Amino acid sequence: MRNSEGYYDPTAGIAIRNVERKERMMQEFKRGDIFYVEKSGSRAMSGPNQPEGRPALIVSNDRFNKTSDILEVVYLTYNPRNDLPTHVTIRQTASESVAICEQVTSVHKERFISYISSATEDEMARVDMALLISLDLNMGGSQATSTAPQAAPERTPTPSPQPIAPPTRPGTGRRSTGPRRNGTKRRLPT
Repeated sequence: MRNSEGYYDPTAGIAIRNVERKERMMQEFKRGDIFYVEKSGSRAMSGPNQPEGRPALIVSNDRFNKTSDILEVVYLTYNPRNDLPTHVTIRQTASESVAICEQVTSVHKERFISYISSATEDEMARVDMALLISLDLNMGGSQATSTAPQAAPERTPTPSPQPIAPPTRPGTGRRSTGPRRNGTKRRLPT
């Protein structure tokens, strides 16, 4: 890469990438926004985890998004393997996608490449329900299967620990002091 004077400058590319990275960090991220997230170069995903380098829906709250460098996202896929209650259809991308809400991932803001669109309120409500199912959370503090409010469990008082007294020699009332100075053990009369 050449600098402003036309000379080859090997650090110019690094400087440009650093400027772009800082601009991304200053960008405003909102819950429900869909961004393209770049792959993490140091980590290769394998197994059932979804690979990185794809569209992702931000699910962390806006207050957290303003103060933190890390955002919580769920990745989108075009080909879900199963139809699960934690999968939500998102139609705000170029082609219909599915948010995989059972795989919430933490992503640094530097890895967000470009804004795609925002999910609708209806889609975000369905994402919220899928996250509740995935994380086994109950809204309002009651369980869905119970109709009567449950009483809080009673607390039983725990006894305070009593100090343990050292053993006494039978018949003398004197404490046993352990081994003798010469290393032999004392025998207690039986």
